[in-house]
Amino acid sequence: MRLKSDYRIAEVATGTLAKEETRATVMKGVWETNMRCPRSQLPTFLKRLTSGQRAFLALSFLESEVLNGGIHQYLWNSSGNTFHESLKGLETVGAREHLGLFRKVEHLFIDPAALKNQNRRRSAVKKIGTKALDEIFDTPFSRLEAKQRTRLETFQNRYLKKHRNQFILPPNIPEEVIRIPKPGECDYRATGRKVRELGGEELQWALISKIWDDYHDQLRTSKDDILSFLPALSDGQRALVAIDIFNKTVLHLGGIGYFLADQAGADVLVSEVLQGFNLLGARRYAALLKKGMFAAGDLVALNRSATEKSRNYQTAKESGDSEAIKAAGEEFKMALKSKTDAKDSHYEYLAALTDEIHALEVTEGHSIERYIDDYVSSHPDAFFR
Repeated sequence: MRLKSDYRIAEVATGTLAKEETRATVMKGVWETNMRCPRSQLPTFLKRLTSGQRAFLALSFLESEVLNGGIHQYLWNSSGNTFHESLKGLETVGAREHLGLFRKVEHLFIDPAALKNQNRRRSAVKKIGTKALDEIFDTPFSRLEAKQRTRLETFQNRYLKKHRNQFILPPNIPEEVIRIPKPGECDYRATGRKVRELGGEELQWALISKIWDDYHDQLRTSKDDILSFLPALSDGQRALVAIDIFNKTVLHLGGIGYFLADQAGADVLVSEVLQGFNLLGARRYAALLKKGMFAAGDLVALNRSATEKSRNYQTAKESGDSEAIKAAGEEFKMALKSKTDAKDSHYEYLAALTDEIHALEVTEGHSIERYIDDYVSSHPDAFFR
């Protein structure tokens, strides 16, 4: 994929955002790029980040896993591969008490090298046991998070305030933009015998790797842009890339609630994913997504509204018109609150639905890769030149 040389954002993009909104804004591009970056390019991508960006990225994995399922979940999942990066992150932001807890967990591993390997780490976690992990980490961690002054986000916000240059570009330097090809400029079909011999996740990525960036960037711009881009792809390509974004968001980022409420272009993407599941014959996946859409009500529409209000707010700030900035800012805050309230009200049900999707993915004979392999083998012209 194409990588930027600098992932800091323009000053105008932050404006008068609240602390929690600023942290999310300065890291959004980093999180999204990390999510879709191939393993072969990950070291290059990480080198292009500032120390603050690397710290916040590692701590985002730690926070999302621990707050959802404790340190056991963090160590058990692939997020645990970032253990040592999280240690550095905690040290960077000055969260000494959190760092002390993390050090205690580290000392539980007789073989420190096991922390870098998921299978070896899981074996060690089984021997350590959840009770020991809870006593050493989860309980004291919860106490720290219960107080505003000792929350991990407080240390990150404080660090961001003192080191804005690690996240925000100087006023005279524009934010780097990667040009998106227009529909029809690229033939996204794959070539080569080696690709045809692949299967599972390797095959899926080989077939959509050239599409991913262009597709996702169009999602982030406007509804008209992504709708104009989609005809450049075959039905099979549209299905695979949409499902890949869905899986990465739901299974590895923030669940189906995050997908519906925070994923850029979710109103278009939901339809694409549903069509994709039906195209592949993955009816159980389609049924679960329909349940989520029905339960979430107007959450996807509120997501689009918040996105558009945010874009209007940025345009107003660039104009310098104080009245327009104030009006657009108020509209954006109201739209964001409506979306957040709706997301919170559906949290428990959507979290349970996310668990169902996780369970289906690991059920023998029902992994989405099986459906993809079957479809690709019977529709080669949709993917190969």
